[in-house]
Amino acid sequence: MAVIRSGSITSAAADIYISPQGLSSLLRKMESELGVPLLERRTNGVIPTEYGRLFAQKSREIVKLYRDMQNEISDMQRSQNGMIRMVSAYGVLRKMTPKFVFDFNQKNPGMHLDYMEFPDQYIDEMVANEKVDIGFAIGPADNDIF
Repeated sequence: MAVIRSGSITSAAADIYISPQGLSSLLRKMESELGVPLLERRTNGVIPTEYGRLFAQKSREIVKLYRDMQNEISDMQRSQNGMIRMVSAYGVLRKMTPKFVFDFNQKNPGMHLDYMEFPDQYIDEMVANEKVDIGFAIGPADNDIF
């Protein structure tokens, strides 16, 4: 993916902290294993073959699945450890009384609030994409989503 993105084995190698020779060797091994050329090597760089484009597309899907799995595992760990991810627009939590936090801690002794503040426009997105458990935002919310 890095080679296709940069169009250069040397540039991609630097991006992923490997020697160009090592990356070239890995690419040749993949091409040998698959039995098809993934890259067309030219004097001014490389371009993906039709096989290389398919390989890159499927690789992106695999990387996305892997990241999704990592996120799910992290979510499970947080849940088991009693962590709630909460975000708000700047200043919102300051409007809540200290009694809110105290009452929460009293009623939920095993829970921990992981709290961050962001600009308002990010809150809806973070909640919709399940990057956080709770979000407090200012302004109207999309009732179809929330």
